[in-house]
Amino acid sequence: MNEHSLETLNSTACQRQFVRRPTTSRMSNVGVPQNWIPKRVNAVIRFSDPRQKEGSSEFRQKTHIQQFLDRVANEKWPEVNWIEIHGVSAYNAKKNNLSADQQLGLELARIRDGKGVGELFIWDDLDRFSRLPVDKSTNELLDLPRKGVFAYFCSLHLFLYPFTG
Repeated sequence: MNEHSLETLNSTACQRQFVRRPTTSRMSNVGVPQNWIPKRVNAVIRFSDPRQKEGSSEFRQKTHIQQFLDRVANEKWPEVNWIEIHGVSAYNAKKNNLSADQQLGLELARIRDGKGVGELFIWDDLDRFSRLPVDKSTNELLDLPRKGVFAYFCSLHLFLYPFTG
């Protein structure tokens, strides 16, 4: 694949291919419905190598998620359920953060069973969700709105609403 291919679901590739907007650090309310209160708020932090905990990856992810929450949440929102995945790759096709034996994989199985309606999942970036090939990761990602779950990706200011109709 060349440098402009969308090999994996990550924001750099998505922005290069699809997103056309002025470069600005100013953030808006990202289209969160007014007076909306999620049933549960899940913030997902992931890094593949445990040594990254010593660096800035965890801090950056938590900071971006907290900035989003500071802008949109109110006192009626439930406490944040932090899902921290340390030392698990999002790229390995056999065992990755979406695998059934991993915390996020268990959450996705719960959602597929219809037990996540009205919940919000927040990631810092698309590549924190998955780095599997687009066809595999897109299906997993779109299962969230298909099953009534909201999702937000901080670096893209991308808010996914549940599908209706």
